[in-house]
Amino acid sequence: IINPYPKSWGSRFGAMSIRITKIECDKYSTKFTAQNHGLPRGARVRVTGIPEISESETLLTDDCKSNSFSLRRDVCVDVASIDDLSCIVTTKQPHQISDTHAGVKLRAFDSVTKLKLEETYSIESIIDSYSLRLQSYCRAQRKWIPAKLSCSLVDATLSSDHRQVMLSMGVRTVRGSASVVHQHYSEQTCMRKWQSTLRAAVSAEKLGKEKEPTEATALPDVFSLQVDSCGWEDCHGIFHRSAESPLRFELGRGLISIVYVESLKSWCMLAEVAPLYPL
Repeated sequence: IINPYPKSWGSRFGAMSIRITKIECDKYSTKFTAQNHGLPRGARVRVTGIPEISESETLLTDDCKSNSFSLRRDVCVDVASIDDLSCIVTTKQPHQISDTHAGVKLRAFDSVTKLKLEETYSIESIIDSYSLRLQSYCRAQRKWIPAKLSCSLVDATLSSDHRQVMLSMGVRTVRGSASVVHQHYSEQTCMRKWQSTLRAAVSAEKLGKEKEPTEATALPDVFSLQVDSCGWEDCHGIFHRSAESPLRFELGRGLISIVYVESLKSWCMLAEVAPLYPL
């Protein structure tokens, strides 16, 4: 699977929007109902018509079912104060972190040592929408201990990737929409990433050897391809040949496709998504 890929390799999704008709939120998750949305996990979207979500914020889809999905966001907020005794970090804006399941990264400048600091901590508890109590795992003691923070830290930020978007609890009907945000790169940049990834896979013995170039005519003259077990469940299904190009097969709305890339001399699976979990 190739990601990212350049605009010249194509995507027909365009600015098409998906209608959101209902929101269901409980203590643990928020589900957005959108009939036949066709979005894979990791699709970048912007949402309109939901007052709690900024229309300029880019979010990531997750837990995608045929008629529903959840959303995740990358959080980065400025720190207002650090209490080294209670291990509480208070942010200038709402931190938008709704659970303690993932870690947070604290970046700051130490005014005493004159060094930049970057540390990852776990969340012991969420005090309120502006304050978090942090902790660290001590390998020697094999237990969680209060985070070692310093009040000499300045210009600090608190960040965390792929946090679940949580809205007010309950079920409500809405008239919202989600539209895909495309993120393309130059072909030169993508080629470098693809080639370095392929070399790394060969070195790690994930691939036997670098594959030989393939001619476009190697694929039979068919109108659809069925992909079964491929290591990622969102690319399972039937890919239909695109009306725009005989060398392109698309799954659903086209964010995942199989394309013959002339510059690579290969058939490639393209996925216009962000990885939500470590690869």
